[in-house]
Amino acid sequence: MVKCLGRNNMSEPKQICPDCKGNGFIRVPYEQAREEVHAQCDTCISQGEVYLPIDGLINLKNQVDQLKLQKKFLQSVCKRAGQRIKELEQAVDDLENKNNYIER
Repeated sequence: MVKCLGRNNMSEPKQICPDCKGNGFIRVPYEQAREEVHAQCDTCISQGEVYLPIDGLINLKNQVDQLKLQKKFLQSVCKRAGQRIKELEQAVDDLENKNNYIER
């Protein structure tokens, strides 16, 4: 759960509160209150937005960078494998053609 922590620094990244979906309040289930009740959202302190922790954001960026490197590596491996498959298919075709020529 991400808490707002009452910070007002406008330079910190924010996101819509996952609990109240940006409304600032949550609906209390009918089974608990036996009537239609809304309560203030404790997660965002009724602001509708939560601040993302900077260290968490940096960690996410590092993970994205690592995944991009892995993607690039895997794409190059797949490209080389595809080229090798084409070479082998061509070799098989050549051998089949030679075999058919010899059988005639």
